[in-house]
Amino acid sequence: MLPKNHFISIFSIQTINEQSTESKVKYPCKLYMKNNLCSVLYEENDGVYKILSNIKVFRSGKIIISRKKGENFEKLIFEQNKCHNYTHFTEFGALTLEIFTHDVSCYITKNYCKIELLYSLNSSGTTLSKNKIIIIVEEEKNV
Repeated sequence: MLPKNHFISIFSIQTINEQSTESKVKYPCKLYMKNNLCSVLYEENDGVYKILSNIKVFRSGKIIISRKKGENFEKLIFEQNKCHNYTHFTEFGALTLEIFTHDVSCYITKNYCKIELLYSLNSSGTTLSKNKIIIIVEEEKNV
């Protein structure tokens, strides 16, 4: 049986030197539930590349966001009070950053998923930005 159609809404706030930038996007997605794993697949476009994204939410609270952009593959790992390295690809080359996750909150039902992440991006122990992301996946509503 094919999964029902869902939408993913992503709201983010990034704060650098007391200056905050907000963004909000919404894409069609597919939501899969199996055993202790929730997986969300969606596609976005940055104007140059098609980006294939997969968010995996484990019941343990661990979240992995994988993104394939052109030939590059990025993997972000979020676990409360843990730090993970992340390689970010730009047109100028690769940049390795540290993601320190301050808080992870997940609420998952059969047709709904809400994730809240509070984390900082660091380089060599120096905080570059503080970030908050709210991800909501919900079933497409028939009008």
